[in-house]
Amino acid sequence: MKTAIRNGSRHDDFTPWKYWYVEPGGPIQFTRPVILLTHRHSVSAAENFALAMRVLPHVTVVGDATSGVFADVYGDRLPNGWRFSVSFKLFIDQTGFCWEGIGVPSDIRQINTKQDIEAKRDKVLEFAVSLIETGSLKSQEESSSLKDIRESLAKNLARDINDRGLDAALNAYRKAKAGLQSSYYFDLEELMDLGDRLWKSGKKSEAVEVFKIGVAESPWSYAIHEQLGDAYFKHGNSTQAAAMYKKAAELNRRSYPWEIASYDDAARLSKGIKILAKDLERDIDEKGIVAAVRTFDQAKAGDSSSYHIDENKMNQLGYQLLNRGKTAEAIEVFKLNVREFPKSSNVHDSLGEAYAKAGNRDLAVQSYKRSNELDPGNTNALEAIKRLTAAEDKIEKIDSKVFDDYVGKYDSPLGLLNITRDGDKLFAQPDGNTKEELVVKSTTKFQVPTVGAEIEFVRDERGQIGKIFIRISGQQMEAKRVK
Repeated sequence: MKTAIRNGSRHDDFTPWKYWYVEPGGPIQFTRPVILLTHRHSVSAAENFALAMRVLPHVTVVGDATSGVFADVYGDRLPNGWRFSVSFKLFIDQTGFCWEGIGVPSDIRQINTKQDIEAKRDKVLEFAVSLIETGSLKSQEESSSLKDIRESLAKNLARDINDRGLDAALNAYRKAKAGLQSSYYFDLEELMDLGDRLWKSGKKSEAVEVFKIGVAESPWSYAIHEQLGDAYFKHGNSTQAAAMYKKAAELNRRSYPWEIASYDDAARLSKGIKILAKDLERDIDEKGIVAAVRTFDQAKAGDSSSYHIDENKMNQLGYQLLNRGKTAEAIEVFKLNVREFPKSSNVHDSLGEAYAKAGNRDLAVQSYKRSNELDPGNTNALEAIKRLTAAEDKIEKIDSKVFDDYVGKYDSPLGLLNITRDGDKLFAQPDGNTKEELVVKSTTKFQVPTVGAEIEFVRDERGQIGKIFIRISGQQMEAKRVK
């Protein structure tokens, strides 16, 4: 299968082809007969899967043709208020045929009638089972799928950087490019994804070189210029970043909605106007959340024409942090967004979600209630409130006297952790840090809402508390009791 993305106004304006292959995975493959069932409601990704499966000799497609809706679509609104959606990708099979609007045909057509459905009988499934049981299926000739086999330059570059280092990888890339053009393909999306993965893994110099390859290979793409600009920006090279942002703005067609949004950012950045969400993201990674928020406020104290705050980008940053397990940082970003856009129902909803993930039910409910006040139609907030209040009713009630068993000092990989009690509340305080209240989850498990951590107290064979488990960001640490 090959795909291309529309990148111009003319009929044949598409990016270079991206090639997709089905390859064996693991030491053992299942090569006996396989039946894939399809019908007219098999749509989008299901159709791409059907295209991939039907080229395997031992696969037979049974049922009806698929829907014929392969491509990704984007939507927009016309001046009169009408909304529309348009596909912007082209999918073709290994023979060069496009099934868009037609649907992938089955090898054996079999459908359920209205009478079959009313009788709750699946004749298509029955037929498929009979084909397997009777051994009626034979391997099919699919040699066309072996034509025009090409290697991905981006995937090979990723492998070589990992195995041989950057210099050797770049030399291998240049050598491959100097060879037969029919032996490889270049896909910008794959390359940009590689650069992003390298950057996130800490290989920032390698990421910059990958983005530079993208600019050289796709000088028409505003997106790769913007991505290289972001890399320069995060590296502290403001001059080169501004140059890339300026070029990105020049190349941007401002056709798709996301292109328009990207153009606005690139135009601002090329003029030295700060996008505070970008600054905040960089500063959190480099300085930590406290210093990042301080820098954010310092930027806001300046001339209002020198910066731009985008509600959606701030929210996106919050969710990126939340998905990376940095719950405390995400909460601070969402709190900033609530401060900047107090009338937005969505930002209060997002803050509520972060509080809920941190285990702080009271603040989560409070945020969701405010979101619902601002937008009574926000059913997500109402459902969250119901869920959280119901969960609170189910929290195990424990005698706070048991807290006395937990009081003490614990030696953790993060340093000495002091557990104390104040009335019916339990607190944890790492050496040199502030004291945090522990929120009850069960008799032995407690939540630390501010950092998104869980602490579990563990008794030894004598029934004494001998250690605790600290779980945070997907990791578990053990801390032995020392006093």
